[in-house]
This record gives sequence, structure tokens and C-alpha cells, in this order.
Amino acid sequence: MSIKKKEIPPYIAEIIARKGGRMTSARKDIILYLLQSKTPQSIQEVVQSVHADEVSVYRTIALLKSCGLLEEIIFPHGA
Repeated sequence: MSIKKKEIPPYIAEIIARKGGRMTSARKDIILYLLQSKTPQSIQEVVQSVHADEVSVYRTIALLKSCGLLEEIIFPHGA
């Protein structure tokens, strides 16, 4: 999936800023990718689709979860 360059919704940037997070270019790409995804994405899918290293993806996912902006879905093994 290609990331269309657009802006992060202001409320997302505000929530992240209140948590002390910075809006880096990698974080912006990750968030835009997730917003445009029509289905749940694994960490590996996000890493392969954006220009960010695995550590940045994990940290951004953790931040989004702690802000209540992202929910983790755990599928049964093999699903």
C-alpha cells in the first residue's frame, strides 16, 4: 500500500503531544499508513510498508495504544 502524503488529523497530533510524543516523519508515515489500512496490520506489514525501522514501528504502536488511539487484536495461532 502506498502512503498518500496528507496530514495527520489534528486531534491525533494533540493527543500524542499531550503524552510527550513528537511527530517525527517516521511516526507520521506509520500513523498515515494505519489510518489508510482497511484491515488489521501486523508489525511486519507496517515495517515493510513504511520507511521506518522496526523499533520505530514498535514504539509508535505502543504510544498509540497508550493514548487509546489503537487497539491490539490478537488472533488465534494459525488464523
